[in-house]
Amino acid sequence: MKQAKTSKTTQPAKATRSDEPTVFKRLKENFHQVANNRTTDAPDSPRAKILATAFELFAKKGFEATSVREIADAAKVNSAMIHYYYQSKENLYRRVMEEQVAGIAQYIANNVIPTVNSPEQVIFGIPRFLMTMLRERPLLARLMLREMAEGGHQFEQTVDEMGDAGPLSFAKHLGEAYKVAAKQGLVIDLPASQVAPLIIGLSYSTVFIEPFFRILTKHDSTKTDLWETRVSLIERLVRCGLTTEVKKKKEKKKSKQDKK
Repeated sequence: MKQAKTSKTTQPAKATRSDEPTVFKRLKENFHQVANNRTTDAPDSPRAKILATAFELFAKKGFEATSVREIADAAKVNSAMIHYYYQSKENLYRRVMEEQVAGIAQYIANNVIPTVNSPEQVIFGIPRFLMTMLRERPLLARLMLREMAEGGHQFEQTVDEMGDAGPLSFAKHLGEAYKVAAKQGLVIDLPASQVAPLIIGLSYSTVFIEPFFRILTKHDSTKTDLWETRVSLIERLVRCGLTTEVKKKKEKKKSKQDKK
């Protein structure tokens, strides 16, 4: 009588450095795909001027306080042309948001992705990238702050319309990068879908509440040295928060091995 074969429990494969090229390939492809959403119109074309003017006015005054007529006058076009290209103020606003999201993706593709070579570098590099980008683009920071203060409904619709060629895909691939880093034992094994939004939120909020910091500390962090100190501190907080427990476990394991 043949003995029944003993079944072996298959252990999940541990992520290795060979997983990284796939992660980076997806990230790069995503950012380039989103960047392709940017308008290809010449800067002096009516459509491009409408978009640029609307962005500036929406950022400075908000969606509700900005009229189509005001945008038309500032862009030196007639209101009918705005309706021809964008149909409504709501649609124009969403196109402005889409253009800015595409611009962020282009910035990442050109300035961030080429400088990293591991999942943890992507994760730990987010605060510096986002804070620097918002500092260099104060109108974008104002637009995002106004949009969030008004509930973020227009931005949510823009993100949904962009689908895989937008922030939803970015969040997904960033989560994949975190999972790879966690499997390699480089960061704490936490829900990837929650970690990425928290890091992004920390970075954005640090810039958004800058006036509050200035009032409390009496320091102008727009000065280069103070700004660098703040960015470095946020980076260290994120890195320590996600790696300290891992390091302690490794040190404890090594200590036990040394005692044997």
